[in-house]
Amino acid sequence: MENATAQTITLEARTDNSRLESLLANLIEMQDKTNRLLQEIATHPTGKKETLTHTEAAAFLGLSPKTLYDMVSEKRVPFKKAGSKNLFYRSDLESWLENRSAKAGAIR
Repeated sequence: MENATAQTITLEARTDNSRLESLLANLIEMQDKTNRLLQEIATHPTGKKETLTHTEAAAFLGLSPKTLYDMVSEKRVPFKKAGSKNLFYRSDLESWLENRSAKAGAIR
């Protein structure tokens, strides 16, 4: 009887160890995900999306998508090619807008 009790206790301890190992693995995975998200936030402290699609960039600039297409084809706005798509970096667009505002202010 004592042998059966000892075996049961050993089995329960192994089960508890397995659960603890599984919980620890989950916690480590969650910590890794949290660290990656914190790194992203630190890289982009505004929490704003850095890479914009054509539609998002047009909205950001207050332009129609067609007008932005025209400006891209004339290379009047900063963008990067990614295969067949155009990508816009928020920081590039912000700098471009600031430079345009500065030039407009200097003309007055």
